[in-house]
Amino acid sequence: MNLYSISPESFSDREVEDILALLDAGLDAYHLRKPGASEEELADLLSALPEVARQRIVLHQHYGLVKTFGLGGYHVKDCESSERALSAARIAGTTLSRSVHSLSQLRAMSSSLDYAFLSPVFASISKSGYEPQWSASALLSALKTVKETSRISVCALGGIDAAKALIAKEMGFDGLVLHGALWNAADPVGVLREIREAVA
Repeated sequence: MNLYSISPESFSDREVEDILALLDAGLDAYHLRKPGASEEELADLLSALPEVARQRIVLHQHYGLVKTFGLGGYHVKDCESSERALSAARIAGTTLSRSVHSLSQLRAMSSSLDYAFLSPVFASISKSGYEPQWSASALLSALKTVKETSRISVCALGGIDAAKALIAKEMGFDGLVLHGALWNAADPVGVLREIREAVA
């Protein structure tokens, strides 16, 4: 299974160190999402990373930085017009991913995507009260439809810890997205390794 993480929304003094440690421990890509950050602030963070690490960073905003820093890809929030624009403009060799929050959106995803984050698959660790709005049988049916009709990888986001990671794998997800489990832990790398072992 592919393993992704979404960054904390605020900057931290340890972020560069954390990014490098997570990538070294087997994270496939680090999704850099800082909703309130300026382009200059993101550029400062990216400048502190070696080129090999930048190639595994996926950006959620200020998309011009993808080309400037040789980043790995673009991620759009739940917005079809942004997805179409980025699909036409993205640089060769980069990925295009998107977040979706309903099973109807999941079934209707564009073939231009490489992968999608579906949330919340389980009750969120970082957002109180944020829980799935569909039944397990409806989710399994939607995942089956996507697998039969597209090449898009579907990744589970929301409430992913080691126990839920194994359940998500058994449900047929192609990847896992880690957020609250990492950033609420004293040892994010240890959490990543535990989850990797659970789905190995």
